[in-house]
Amino acid sequence: MKPLCFQLAGKSVGRIKPGEGLIVLDNERVLMSALKKREDGDGWVLRLWNPLGRRQTARLYLSPLLEIRKCFLVNGLEERIMPVNFVEENVLVLEFEPKKILNLELSREG
Repeated sequence: MKPLCFQLAGKSVGRIKPGEGLIVLDNERVLMSALKKREDGDGWVLRLWNPLGRRQTARLYLSPLLEIRKCFLVNGLEERIMPVNFVEENVLVLEFEPKKILNLELSREG
C-alpha cells in the first residue's frame, strides 16, 4: 500500500474549485495533525487537535469527491466510541476540549 502523498501542480481542469479542498476546517485554531488509512478496514482516520487552553468549535467540510457516508469518534487504537452525525450534507460540527485530540474515522461504507 502506498502512502498518501501531496504534490503541487500547475493549472489543470479539475473538479475542485479554487479556495476549496477535500477537507476544510473553518476554525484556524484547530489543527489537523494526521490523515491516514485505517489499520483495518476501509476508510480514513483524521486526527484533529485543539492546542489552546479553551474550548473550540469547528465545522469540518468534506468534499463530496471523498464519498464519506459515516463518521465515528474513535480512540487511539481506532476502536469506535460513538457515531458523529452530519449536521448537513458532508458537514460535521465538532467540539474540542482544551488541549485535546479528536480522532475521527471517515467511512465510505453506508
